[in-house]
Amino acid sequence: MSARSPSKSLPLSLALLACVLPAVRAAEPPAPAGAPTAAYAEFGAIVARGAHLAELNLSEAQFAAFVAGLRSVRDGGALPPLDAADGQALAALQQRVAQLPNAPAPAHDDRLAQYLRSARQDLQMHQSDSGLLYRIDHYGGGPRPRASDVIVINLLARTPDLENKIPGLSRSNLRTKVSDLLPGLAEGVQMMALGARALFILPPTLSFGTGAWPSGLEPGMPLPFEIELVEVVPAEDPAR
Repeated sequence: MSARSPSKSLPLSLALLACVLPAVRAAEPPAPAGAPTAAYAEFGAIVARGAHLAELNLSEAQFAAFVAGLRSVRDGGALPPLDAADGQALAALQQRVAQLPNAPAPAHDDRLAQYLRSARQDLQMHQSDSGLLYRIDHYGGGPRPRASDVIVINLLARTPDLENKIPGLSRSNLRTKVSDLLPGLAEGVQMMALGARALFILPPTLSFGTGAWPSGLEPGMPLPFEIELVEVVPAEDPAR
């Protein structure tokens, strides 16, 4: 067994990056030199929490080696091959990480279920097989986007009581591939035609799940989104 087999890599992985709403990666130019770096520090904290770095209790030397690995990937370099002792240490570290919980277990399953039941009734919403709550307020016209299409949307995230906006998850004229959205949003926008406006409420299984949640959000909370579908750019497909 290769010590660097991709199937055995540490589960810091791409899932942690995919947990962040694709708006973070959508068509925003790199920050110029000297620009504020707090966002990158926060992103690093999100990755570190998802990777359970605090629980691993790495020594300074181990943490320095960990950072060297990150830097090597960023710079496109190659790490030296592992010897037998290093391979055994990596396997032990993988086992430690695998035994850690992915996220705090939600303590409010009953409250979540009650919230979703009330939202269906009070907001006159429908529920899909996946658990997504949806209400199309304006149907628009034309074809619906597919998972492979690029779309432009106005996205307004709200707190569960719908009273307050969540700025970090809200975007105007967000251009993104449908399949890059949070699972509930990707499902929801495919119900919409051009010009449509809708309300979706994502249960945690269709938003950030058991991954790393953005700072300021309680893991396991339902997330309402108001969406307007502004543009659809179909993927190249002669059969469409």
